[in-house]
Amino acid sequence: MKAQPTALHDRGLAVAEASTAVDSATQEQVWSLYDGLSDDAIAEALGRETEINRAWTAEVSAGAQSSKAVFETDGRRTPASADPINTCGHPSAG
Repeated sequence: MKAQPTALHDRGLAVAEASTAVDSATQEQVWSLYDGLSDDAIAEALGRETEINRAWTAEVSAGAQSSKAVFETDGRRTPASADPINTCGHPSAG
């Protein structure tokens, strides 16, 4: 005999469907950012992001975020003490 779906099972399905809809909408928004751009422009933008991520990883690996300097959002370096709110040193922190 096959088990009948329960209210909890139905709720789980509803949550899964809603999550999938949100994921699809988010993906469409992200792709819309690239709409109309050439492949070269997209590759250049992704390359810059990769460079930024590599630079940040190197800073974290060296321990610079807690001792000598932090990156600000505009790429300048400042003493860590100049930014007391940004405790971890990441540009998006704060």
